Amino acid sequence: MDIEILKQEKNVLLGREGIEAKVAYSEATPSRKNIRKELAKKIGKKEELVVVREIKTYFGSGMAKIYANAYDKEEDLKASEMESIIKRQEGKNKESADKPAEAPKPEAKPVEEAPAPAAKEPEEKASEEKKEESKAKEVPKEEKSE
Repeated sequence: MDIEILKQEKNVLLGREGIEAKVAYSEATPSRKNIRKELAKKIGKKEELVVVREIKTYFGSGMAKIYANAYDKEEDLKASEMESIIKRQEGKNKESADKPAEAPKPEAKPVEEAPAPAAKEPEEKASEEKKEESKAKEVPKEEKSE
């Protein structure tokens, strides 16, 4: 995986650098974690302070364009980035480590067949009665004869 930085803009107010880069790869699209690691090496920042915002791939080209932010301090990162973006950087391994191991589920018992309904439910009876009443109220119009 080769990373080529296309644009790097310093934002003093937010304490970060906006980075636009191109990633060339031969196999599958690299993960955020791998891109983050390589980009941090390339720009000389700690991996924890680099946030990969977007990975745009181009079908069949083995190339992707990435948009990232590299922060000066962790406080700036937490103040500027949404929690969901920060969690996304941790990857799947971090999420699975946070969850406790689930107990094995007991085997499913065979389902018994439900007894056939003996009578119609009251709601169904009521709706049928209303239909019959409305039909009875409808009286055919008499034709006028002169």
